[in-house]
Amino acid sequence: MSIYLNEHIFAIVRKDNGKLELKTFPLVLDGEPSEYELRKHHDYSTSLGEQYCSALSYVSANQPLYNVRERRAAIAFDQTTSKIRRENNVVAISHRKGGWKSYEWRYNDDITFQIMSNFGYGSASYLCSQFFYKGLKLTPFSHFIVYRYANYCDVMRYTYDYSLVYQKWETLMRDTLTFYNAVVDNQENEVFRWIRAQLSQIVDGLERLCNCYTTYWFKNPNGGASVGFSGDDLTVAKAEKISGSVEFLTNIETLPSQVSPEVYVGRLKAVLDKYLIEATHQKDAINRTVKEKKSALSALNESPLVRLYDRLYQSHYYNDSWFAQSNKRKMFHYLITLNQKLGSRYDRAAIREGLKTLGKLLKQRDELKSAIRTKEAVLDAVEKALEVLTGYLNTQAKSGMAKSA
Repeated sequence: MSIYLNEHIFAIVRKDNGKLELKTFPLVLDGEPSEYELRKHHDYSTSLGEQYCSALSYVSANQPLYNVRERRAAIAFDQTTSKIRRENNVVAISHRKGGWKSYEWRYNDDITFQIMSNFGYGSASYLCSQFFYKGLKLTPFSHFIVYRYANYCDVMRYTYDYSLVYQKWETLMRDTLTFYNAVVDNQENEVFRWIRAQLSQIVDGLERLCNCYTTYWFKNPNGGASVGFSGDDLTVAKAEKISGSVEFLTNIETLPSQVSPEVYVGRLKAVLDKYLIEATHQKDAINRTVKEKKSALSALNESPLVRLYDRLYQSHYYNDSWFAQSNKRKMFHYLITLNQKLGSRYDRAAIREGLKTLGKLLKQRDELKSAIRTKEAVLDAVEKALEVLTGYLNTQAKSGMAKSA
């Protein structure tokens, strides 16, 4: 007796006329599984994105049986998958297998898809696809400038990335089928149109970023509101994004002539040239700011109250637990006693006033230290960007000299 479970398997099948079709098959058990079958190990991710869900481990006979519902589903998944493959010319099919998996879906001699998954490993889990046309991989160049923390390796890894919900298999398959039908109907035009659109978005975005001096907005990869970057954050974002785009140049230059890669390479190089001038000026300005703040910090450290505090800090802050709020009275008592031993003219009121002044000075010092750390981090980002750009330009210059020789 067949038992229907509340889930489906998605598959793309090739019909007798050669056309591809996305089909949905209900998850079915051939019959109620035995306890022996339930206790077996099942490579079945109960949750695609959570940690420790990559498999249902073997349960010995002397242990209580757990996860019965998931174990029934795992058995049904294997049985239904086998039946679908027997009865259909399957080109692509969904799965719940844990760990690193990679599959090639070949729709015809020209169009293939590489499907990669890693289910059940928490933050390391993923489901993504790579689209290929005659060996040319479709790369989502736009993601580099659309998302703040997308880098070259991330962008080159996939064509589309999907959230870790099992139903996204259907979305993934529809995307592949849409692309396949568009290429079959429109030949190569769809492929090159898609690549040109991606290149336009990355270069347009880099040009806007290079010309932005107020706030630049990046999309949130998990949805929700976009995130704006301004001030020092914008300076760092510019440095990282514009210098990081250098890695794409070689890849773009090797694209087919139908894409007109030289147009995008030329625009990108113009961005690099413009930013090189800006970054050089920024480096000098930030260096001056850091120098000024360090000078102010040095002067603050030499003030009598701060010098006294630092000496007492070294001797008592940890040894006598002055960092504890309950020991603030103890610190004050120590200062009064020290004042009396030294025969100082300062009374309790003067010491209290001195402590208030000291508090303000220490707050100023903390703010200066924080500002210096921030500016040094910004300076580091700008200097790294300059290193990348000058290295690239030097390589280009040497290459040009070699060709002319």
